[in-house]
This record gives sequence, structure tokens and C-alpha cells, in this order.
Amino acid sequence: MSNSRPDCPVCHGPTRKNGKTSAGTQRWRCKDQQCNATIINPNPDVQHKHTFALFYAWITSTLSLDRFAALHKSTRTTLARRFYWCWLIQPTYWIDPNRIYDQIFIDGTYFGHGTHSYCLLVAYDGDHVICWHWCHRETKNDYLTLLEKIPHPPRIVTTDGHRGALAAIHTLWPTTHIQRCLVHVHRTITEHLTHRPRTDAGKALLALSRTLLTITTLDQARTWGIHLAQFETTYATWLKEKTYATDGQQRPRHVKPTATWWYTHYRQRRAVKLLVTLWRKQQLFTYLTHPNEPTQPPLRADTNCLEGGINAQLKHLTRIHRGQPAEHQRLTCEWYLAARTAIPDDPTNTAEKQQWGKAQLAKAQALHHRETAHNNPDPEGRPAMYDRGIDSTPTNSMGIQKGWLGH
Repeated sequence: MSNSRPDCPVCHGPTRKNGKTSAGTQRWRCKDQQCNATIINPNPDVQHKHTFALFYAWITSTLSLDRFAALHKSTRTTLARRFYWCWLIQPTYWIDPNRIYDQIFIDGTYFGHGTHSYCLLVAYDGDHVICWHWCHRETKNDYLTLLEKIPHPPRIVTTDGHRGALAAIHTLWPTTHIQRCLVHVHRTITEHLTHRPRTDAGKALLALSRTLLTITTLDQARTWGIHLAQFETTYATWLKEKTYATDGQQRPRHVKPTATWWYTHYRQRRAVKLLVTLWRKQQLFTYLTHPNEPTQPPLRADTNCLEGGINAQLKHLTRIHRGQPAEHQRLTCEWYLAARTAIPDDPTNTAEKQQWGKAQLAKAQALHHRETAHNNPDPEGRPAMYDRGIDSTPTNSMGIQKGWLGH
């Protein structure tokens, strides 16, 4: 019998319509007068869609589970029990294989504390999320994994200047231009000089750094470069001043105990070296030297659109849903990111394609079975009578080991 007209579960005979329940569900009655059983034929997909729609509405909102349950006239424990299988659904996203981006923004944001911290790398085109990657630290390999998901090299990549990101860009996209985030550059200069430097050189250098954030034309950029060169010429002798070590003299933390001298104005030297290096590498004004077409929006000189538009919202979302396991926090962030891609997939369709979590549950059970079988070969789970813990042949593993393990 078709799904629309179920068989009788008692006698397996045909059924007929018999009104509806108080909830509006179709009721069926067995045609056999001796059986005369009544049943309903609920559609599990409809129930799953309703449950997952509730889950998605909660996980992407800024409401706690208690408040969300109160709005839907339920309890926290009831919704948590109904949502248990929803955590098995993995978000999916699509990347246009033919698009070449004019400018993308990459950055990493950290969650957690100490040894339990983890990092989320995000690639953003200014309007939509392109892709993301989870890692522990912002290393070159992790950035390579992120950037390899993008089919074609973009014209410009804007980054905060992390070494891992720069190394990955040079390795994977050697012809792509780099735009250093000017806000991060100014922040680094401020860390070296403080907000209120005392020396004339520090004040002039801080003024140069602040001017970076106001440049909008190539003429202004050339003028700024001239002022930087004038600063180097004016304070060249001052920047080379040295301090020689004497008994009882307090050393800066970066100076080695065996050093006999160090630069007196080392903080100002670091700030100048940063600006000069970026100027010579042509990474300060890439948004002006390689502009878009007049009909396209102008390029940006910072990563504020990514850090304020995506990363800050992720931090706020995880703060609202705090207390969850790390895997649930990861899925919360991924559902938020998937909804902000260029062509987001329908989350309900994604859950239906994954058989409402049954596919992931089967994989997890199979993996657990393989690991259990590998660790406990005995079908009853007893320890092996003869194991491979000690080599049967005379090797260095038999006997007392001495020395450091790293040698």
C-alpha cells in the first residue's frame, strides 16, 4: 500500500479515512470489521523539518535556550532532547568555480582559553563569506588549506600581516598583490610609541602613522612617502644612538644578558623599520595603485569589514550560547558562516540530504566499532592473552631506558 494510505499494523489489511484527531492529523480505520483498529500515519520528514527549523532558528539567534523555549511554550530540557540529532548535521556551502575575486580579506579569530583554545580562519570578499578553516594556530599550512579552497588567485589579498598568512600567499599565489591592513599597522606603531610619545621623533612618527588612515588618493600617498623619507633623514643620527652596558644597569627585556650595547631608541627604530619595509614592498597603498573599474566599488585598506562584520558577530554568538561543548560551538559558528555565503544552501534541505543525521550517526558508530575492535581484538572485550607490547626479538626496547627521549 502507498505511504498515503497505510496498512493496518494489527492485521496488515487495508484502511480507510476516519476523520481527524483533535490536532488535525488524519485518522485511519481498518476496513476489517473484526479488527476495526484506528491509527494515524505521521510523516517523519515533516516532524524532522519542523524540529530542524526550530533548531536553526535558535542556533543563529541571540536567544538562550531558556528564553527560546519560553517563547515556544516549551522547556529547556524538552528542546535539548528534541535537538539532539540536529547536532549531527554538517553545514555545507558552495564556492563559484569560475569567479576571480578582485579583493579578499583573510583573518583568524580565537575561541576558548589556554590549551583549549582554537582558531577559525575566514576568507571574505567584502560582501559574503567565501570559505573557512579550523585550526589551533595561524600557521602557513593552515592558511594554505584555507586558500586552496578558492579556485583562482584574487588580484589583492588584505591581511593583518601574520607571518603564516604572508607565507601562504607567496607560496600559493605569487602574483597576487598584498594590502596590509592600515588599522593594524597604526595599532602596531601605537604599541611601540604609546598614544602620547615624549620625544619629538616619536610625535612626528605617530603623526605619520595617523595620516595613513586618511589617505584616499595617489598624490596623498606620494606625499606621505616623501614625509617618511624626510623623517629618516632628519632623525638618522638620533635613531643610531647606542647605550653601553654598565654594572647594575637595567637592561630592556629584548637585550641578551651578554650584550655590551643596544640601541637607545629601539622602540622608535622598530616603528620606523615597519613603515619603511611596508613602503618598499609596496604593501601600504595597494588599494590605490591597483584600483577597481569606475563602475565597481573602491577597494578597501583594512580588514574592518571582516573583523567587525563577521568575527565580532561570531564572538557575540558564542558568548550567547556559552557552556556548549567545543563541537557544538564549532557548528554554531559554521551555521552562521554558511548563511552568509554568496549562495547559501537551504539548511532544511541540507539536513534532509544528510538523512536527518542518520548518515553521520552511522559513520560515528562504524568508526567507534573499528576503534574498539582495534584496541580490544577479543570479541568479549577481554585483554589479549598474547600481545605485541614487548618485542619478541632482542632490541633496544627490552631493558631499562636511560637518557632524554628527545636525543
